[in-house]
Amino acid sequence: MTLPAWEPTNPQQDREEFDWLLNHMTGARSMLEIGSCIGFSLRGFATRLVPGARIRSIDAGVCYNGTEEFRNEPYLLAAIQDLDNRGFDAAVMIGDSTWPQVINWAREHGPYDFIFIDGGHDYDTVKSDFKNYSPMARQVGLHDIVNTGNPIYGVHKLWREIKESYWVQEKIVSEKGTGYVWIVGNVG
Repeated sequence: MTLPAWEPTNPQQDREEFDWLLNHMTGARSMLEIGSCIGFSLRGFATRLVPGARIRSIDAGVCYNGTEEFRNEPYLLAAIQDLDNRGFDAAVMIGDSTWPQVINWAREHGPYDFIFIDGGHDYDTVKSDFKNYSPMARQVGLHDIVNTGNPIYGVHKLWREIKESYWVQEKIVSEKGTGYVWIVGNVG
């Protein structure tokens, strides 16, 4: 499979921020990633999960770089198959994370020790993802918590709201930033 020229060959995360987040979720027995693109970050998370952990992914099936898009489903399915071959219980749902049937699929496979939200970056979508999926988890990670000046991005606005109500930590060494939320009282 040939990737578009703009597609990275590693997780679309800053390495230091990603390692920091991996340290928080080490030992998890279950996880859900919303917005997996071609599965690099899923593979990274798997390095810190317990053997045989349950891995779930939700993805719209299209990756963007701001001007170009491509169908990522074959690449993500290959990543899921690789995780299965390595002994994990991995599955993916291709669909919009705000659709009721997608939320129900995630709920049926939950709860989760860790959820990573990195799908739609507009305020309404990321707020919907946090509202719909965080009750299914003990820990939630969010990517792109810094205001990059992109008028479409709204993760930074939601991050400010989350910080008012939850116990959080953040790691910002890049222009994007990564946040971690401990959801007190949730069962994972």
